[in-house]
Amino acid sequence: MTDDDNLLDLSELLAVVAKIDAKVDEVATRRAADLACQKGCAQCCADGLTVLPIEAHHLVAHVEAEGLTLTVGDPAQGCAFLDETGACQVYAARPLLCRTHGLPLRMDAPSTRSGLRVLDDVEVCSLNFTARDPDPEDVLDATLVQALLTTVNSRAGLDDQRIPLRALAEALADDA
Repeated sequence: MTDDDNLLDLSELLAVVAKIDAKVDEVATRRAADLACQKGCAQCCADGLTVLPIEAHHLVAHVEAEGLTLTVGDPAQGCAFLDETGACQVYAARPLLCRTHGLPLRMDAPSTRSGLRVLDDVEVCSLNFTARDPDPEDVLDATLVQALLTTVNSRAGLDDQRIPLRALAEALADDA
């Protein structure tokens, strides 16, 4: 990405992020006793995840604005953006996929990733909702979230070529 790329207007992405964060906060508040997620839990932070270019731009802008010096995590330990304690180094700018992990997600097709329980068409981290299943109002529609993200990416004039988070983290660490 070039310096010109940093001029990209991220306002639509930030509006979608705010909307998703509000829903996540609502569910997390209502169902706090059913959520084991906390800082350092990296159960859902798998290596091999990808993002659309709009989210990659957001991550780059965040790293540059905050003056972060990243260390790239070991693939065997999960996402490249995790530090040695399992905390996300780019948490404030983490992708939508990461913002919704752990919560119940309605999926078009069941995931093959380990660590997830599938309840009908809803996936949830195996650490969460162990005493009782999520209620319908707890479920986020992953297809809708992805459609919003794809629309924002397209409206920004970006292609839909997904970018591996590991490659992005490595590029950002090399630039530091």
